[in-house]
Amino acid sequence: MRITHAPGSIGFVLMLAVLTVTPAAIWSQGKKSGADTTPAPPKSKTTLEVREGSSDFGKWGQSLVIHSPEVLFFRWHTDQEGVAWAFWEMSDAPFSSSDTVASAQASHLVLSGQVGDTKRGLVDSFAINFAQFANHTPPESPKRYYVRVTTTGKQKPVGLPSPSVIITYSRPPGWQPPELGSEYCDLSVRHPIHMDRCSLRFLFFDKVDPIVNRAEIHGDHALHLLIKSAAAGKKYQVDCRLDTFGSEHKPYKIHGGKLNETVPQTGGMKHVSFTFESTNTDWSELFIRNEEGLMFFQCTVTNVK
Repeated sequence: MRITHAPGSIGFVLMLAVLTVTPAAIWSQGKKSGADTTPAPPKSKTTLEVREGSSDFGKWGQSLVIHSPEVLFFRWHTDQEGVAWAFWEMSDAPFSSSDTVASAQASHLVLSGQVGDTKRGLVDSFAINFAQFANHTPPESPKRYYVRVTTTGKQKPVGLPSPSVIITYSRPPGWQPPELGSEYCDLSVRHPIHMDRCSLRFLFFDKVDPIVNRAEIHGDHALHLLIKSAAAGKKYQVDCRLDTFGSEHKPYKIHGGKLNETVPQTGGMKHVSFTFESTNTDWSELFIRNEEGLMFFQCTVTNVK
């Protein structure tokens, strides 16, 4: 029996085979061995923004530069399911997702609070007053704060925290320190964190607790003030309210610059007023001491015109 082939049939079969195999072969050749197939990291369903300016029509964004401690407004919303509560947190260091780093980072937490309505999809707002913790004088080097919102279910956290909003506190171009007395300068138990307010500094305290409005400055230590003077011989009016731990009514001893005074006390809160004269154009030291130890102080300093 003789087998015959139709003209061109073999070429057709070969071409069909090539067309069928070629795409797979090409894909196989183009695929890299050991290619990264790691899925993209999950994204937070919670957003946070800060408003620039005090107007309701101010611009919203993920970062802001400020030159004075002011009240800032934030808006947030979440599409996360199962949210019962939400909290905002502010840190002076970037947040980390690592449990080990996060536990060590607790010391960097500046403030935190609970936000309002946590209804899914609802846009809500909250405010942070930077005057509660930031110095009134802008820092020499820009200081960054990181703010985020975390979401929690009834028993445990749910979802990822929002991306951080970054607030940078810095001096404006051409900044000059205000002259002491252009605004009154004050330091108190309530605001011990204001280490450089106007041109006045408070240093070397043993313990200050603003919650109970009480200081602990032992008898062998002193309330130590540094006053930045515009010129040698410049005079400043210092007014202080002071109280001690003891009941022996030991006198207050005040010295520094050209001042060396002993002020008697009769028990309870004592109002002390005196004039301080600077001896140079740099920081001048002023000490207020009591042998029984100080438990309260509130001092204001102004120029003598």
